[in-house]
Amino acid sequence: MPRSTWMYESGVIRDVFMPRSTWMYESGVIRDVFMPMVRILALSIASIFLAGCAGSSPKLPYPAFVQVDELEDIFMASLPGVRGKQLAGDPQTRRTSNRIDLPPAWKGTSGGVPGRALEIFVLQGKLRIADIDLPPGGYAFLPAGSLGFNLETGHGARILYFVNDADTE
Repeated sequence: MPRSTWMYESGVIRDVFMPRSTWMYESGVIRDVFMPMVRILALSIASIFLAGCAGSSPKLPYPAFVQVDELEDIFMASLPGVRGKQLAGDPQTRRTSNRIDLPPAWKGTSGGVPGRALEIFVLQGKLRIADIDLPPGGYAFLPAGSLGFNLETGHGARILYFVNDADTE
């Protein structure tokens, strides 16, 4: 609904109708009332988006995509002297998926996870399990109850290291 206002023009005072938007703009309603509301809304939306980008490890029941190098190092109790990047894990079942960088001339065993199946996939370098060399792309599955095999690297290796629940069979 248009607003009525008085206008002085050429010595004559007239009653002039102005559209609502013009009246709101000229009276400062937009500047004083609506602009602060728009700013608050914009800041609220921005804070919601920024909170969604928090830099903690994903602990979510849906797929998560991460840059492994940005994850924190963890101590690998089953591989003494080695730290890794945990991709996923469950502390109650001790299931875990890790990317591990084994240093040059490292030696250890696969016996650090008794009663659990162990899978190893070599990404870079070479890993020797017992007397078998696994080059990049090499895979080993050690079922639960397997003997502890010697593990060693000559020049280091980057591996994926999966510890799973024991088979129910």
